[in-house]
Order: sequence, then structure tokens, then C-alpha cells
Amino acid sequence: MKQKNSLQTNPRSFSIEQEMKTDSDILIPSEVALMLRISMKTLSRLTKRREIPFRKIGGQNRYFRSDLDDWLKGDSHERI
Repeated sequence: MKQKNSLQTNPRSFSIEQEMKTDSDILIPSEVALMLRISMKTLSRLTKRREIPFRKIGGQNRYFRSDLDDWLKGDSHERI
């Protein structure tokens, strides 16, 4: 009896979590909110208060995975 593959390879069915695994180390706000399991509103508030590391690139907020990792570990001693 032939078993169905439990993982479908339909490119339209990829979630943002799957995209994050293959993308670069520069994250957009929706990816960061998903990664941290917080709302976009909370991420916006943290960003406005400069409580989370981010950089402006082309007038848009971008988050570097390495900066976020350090921030989560408490290794970030300076506020950005």
C-alpha cells in the first residue's frame, strides 16, 4: 500500500515560518512578531521605545537575527 507524503510541496502552501528558515538574517516586522510570538502592536511599541534592536533600511524597520539573538540572551548592553 502506497503511503501519502505528509509534507506537501505545493509552493503556495508555504507559511511565513518556512520562509524564515530559508531567508536571510534580515527580518521584516511580521517575521519578528511571529518569531517572538508577540503582536505587531507590541513590536511597534518596543521599536518606538527603542527597547528592541532594529535598523532603518530604506526608511523601513529591519531587524537583524544576530541582534535579536543577543537581545534575547541579554547580551545587548547598549540601546540602539
